[in-house]
Amino acid sequence: FKLLREFDSSAYPDLRITLCTNGLLLTERNWNLICKEAVDVVYISIDAATPETYAINRGGDFDRLKENLKFVGSLRSRGELKSLVLSFVVQANNYREMPEFASLGKSVNADTVMFIQIGNTGIFTKEEFERRAVHLPSHPEHSGLLEVLQDPRLSLPIVQLRNFAGLL
Repeated sequence: FKLLREFDSSAYPDLRITLCTNGLLLTERNWNLICKEAVDVVYISIDAATPETYAINRGGDFDRLKENLKFVGSLRSRGELKSLVLSFVVQANNYREMPEFASLGKSVNADTVMFIQIGNTGIFTKEEFERRAVHLPSHPEHSGLLEVLQDPRLSLPIVQLRNFAGLL
């Protein structure tokens, strides 16, 4: 945060910044404290569309997040950002929320709502990963995921299903 507050965008007029955040500190007050002139893209990783799932996956205040999303969406609406991207790592405890998340993205003027299959970069045991990885055909809820993927809200132009294309 200190770097963003102290950065002099006039010294580097061609430098563009992409903020990758969970969005909880992206309030209007904090936005006004940083070098916002250099920020082109805000990328917010959320992984939930309900307060209950958000508490499990992220441990934050979902109502606060939604207020911040409205604020950042207003920046996008006014052209103060080139792009607003919301991302959602799909797993067994949240896949049913994918359509609602797409609607949330649309409601806050996101340019992109990105869904990504959960991966294992070594933080999960093999068993824990397999329990979470609903995209795997061997997962007991895989057919439920395939049904969710048919929801028309996932056909919105802003939706990117990334590595789910092979399941459609």
